[in-house]
Amino acid sequence: MQNVATDMTTSVAQRPPQAVARTATVKSSNLTDKLLTAGIVAGPIYVAICALEMLLRPGFDPRRYALSVIANGDWGWVHIVMMATTGLLTIAGAIGMRRAIRGQRAGTWGPLLIGLYGLKRIVK
Repeated sequence: MQNVATDMTTSVAQRPPQAVARTATVKSSNLTDKLLTAGIVAGPIYVAICALEMLLRPGFDPRRYALSVIANGDWGWVHIVMMATTGLLTIAGAIGMRRAIRGQRAGTWGPLLIGLYGLKRIVK
């Protein structure tokens, strides 16, 4: 068994194929985890910022107005940026889902539909 310090300094060409594959899998897994985390935080960010906007907008009544009305006015850019950001986070989550469940049931259509939902958030 090699020393960890020696293994870290060994070039990829000198490593056995199993070690290179294991390193690539770990990096791939870390990226997938980050993409899935991005998808997870999209919803809470949306809810938190919308709640703040409703509280800070004088005269806004959610029973009377649609939430998209907040995009109008001087501070409307905050809502627009929030929609684009959460849309990008949702798309990242869909990419992570595709990487995580590729080849399984719903491994194609689930991530595709969630990605389209994220794209709708950006375009709308």
